[in-house]
Amino acid sequence: MKNLYIITICLTALTLLAISPVSIAAVVDINDGASHTIADATYQNDGVRLDYLTANDPGTHLNLKDGGIVGGIVAYGISTVTMKGGSVGGRLAMASNSTATMSGGSVGEYLYVDTDGTIYLEGTDFEATDLSGTTTSLSYGDKLSDYGTFRPGGSQPHFFGTVTGTLADGSALNNGFVIHNVGNWAGTADIYIAPNPVPVPGAFLLGSMGMGIVGWMRQRRSL
Repeated sequence: MKNLYIITICLTALTLLAISPVSIAAVVDINDGASHTIADATYQNDGVRLDYLTANDPGTHLNLKDGGIVGGIVAYGISTVTMKGGSVGGRLAMASNSTATMSGGSVGEYLYVDTDGTIYLEGTDFEATDLSGTTTSLSYGDKLSDYGTFRPGGSQPHFFGTVTGTLADGSALNNGFVIHNVGNWAGTADIYIAPNPVPVPGAFLLGSMGMGIVGWMRQRRSL
């Protein structure tokens, strides 16, 4: 069973980093359990792979910012990706129990999840379109497997569709999505429309205190 699991992960890695429109010069493994920021073009032709066959707790974190260019991203284990800007030339792929939050930037190919991988999309006006051409407006908390077309054939059944919208930084999102959560990669994998941001309790209290002080000062001046 363990050998089968390792073989499955290896096949997944080969599939996710397969060269398509993007020329991948090398696969760069980042698996030290630390946090890394990419804000330049150092990896523009490389596929970056997080925690591949490595158990880190906490997992390795990748922060892609404005100016950052990566050929592709594939994450494993419990690694995390925060994408507030920059660009991924190939796929943004979350496998195992990894999680990505995308609030800006662009992805050249598919948004991809398998097993228990998760991608959260932050922004507004999201819509999903299935292979029949049916388009559905999405609400906060919706998961895309509910709106994609299920492809049952072969050993890798999956949900497929297109998601569009405006990310939190104002970037336009228009990507195909692939969700593997049945068959060989059965699990809870999905792509979610992230819920509305809620006020941080501390910030809310400080704001309330500030308003209270302003009101008190106005009252004092009127006396």
